[in-house]
Amino acid sequence: MEEKLIMSELGILIAKSGEEMKFGKWIPTMQRVDKTHYHASSFQEDVLKNALWEKIGFPVKEDFELYANLDTLASKGYVIVLNNTDGAFFATTPKFLIAAPSQLSTDQAKKLESLKSQFLAYDKIIFGIYIFNESKEKVNEFNSFLSYYNLYIEPILESIPKR
Repeated sequence: MEEKLIMSELGILIAKSGEEMKFGKWIPTMQRVDKTHYHASSFQEDVLKNALWEKIGFPVKEDFELYANLDTLASKGYVIVLNNTDGAFFATTPKFLIAAPSQLSTDQAKKLESLKSQFLAYDKIIFGIYIFNESKEKVNEFNSFLSYYNLYIEPILESIPKR
């Protein structure tokens, strides 16, 4: 059975405003030939040179390493979704890695809600969802998007006044 493609990108960075910066192009691992097909290098190319990133003013050194800074980005209020759906060689490898702040903004919650049906439609997905506080401490983790949604996203959405 062929895997469903949930995201065509390698990742998405979601700012507090809900604006997103997509990066990379997902293709199967064995077909990756250039830097646009890898998380770290495509983040450098697509996000660090993005006008929204420059507007945010997050200080980054030239040798910025994405994976080593997931906790820093989340502790500063960003949500990072990494598409690793081709990690089939390791059955226990998360197919999606999400690093998120412990205090999501309403706009971030709305953006993540827009991904909910896609994530829940995929029955065999393994998640690695890590929640960081402002001190970069991991305060929670989930291997299910629905558990994360129910505990972090849904309460925010329910607090929005209905019109």
